[in-house]
Amino acid sequence: MRLLDQLQGSVDLTATLAARITERLLGRAIDRSLLLARYGTKNRTAGDKSQDFGRLDEIVASSVFLAAVAELEETLAAAKRMRAELKIQAMEGGPTEAQRLLSESAKALQ
Repeated sequence: MRLLDQLQGSVDLTATLAARITERLLGRAIDRSLLLARYGTKNRTAGDKSQDFGRLDEIVASSVFLAAVAELEETLAAAKRMRAELKIQAMEGGPTEAQRLLSESAKALQ
């Protein structure tokens, strides 16, 4: 949403255009109701669509968009590193309480 807010001043940002931009950023759509609530314009129809649809490739090549891509990639890489570190910590500490209880339950059923 921060990316879209930054673009809003320089782009005629409709909810539909916002959806296309987020699809390019994330590789998938997000909840349209969020986009409608934030970027929808009352009484605006499909016939009055944003002239900036033709600029979509330019928008996704902009420095603002590319910075958002870099930030997203950095955040995902950090999450992946944290997940790996937690997995190592869990393995070093032996089985978790949940794993121990499941193991005991399985043994009791045998």
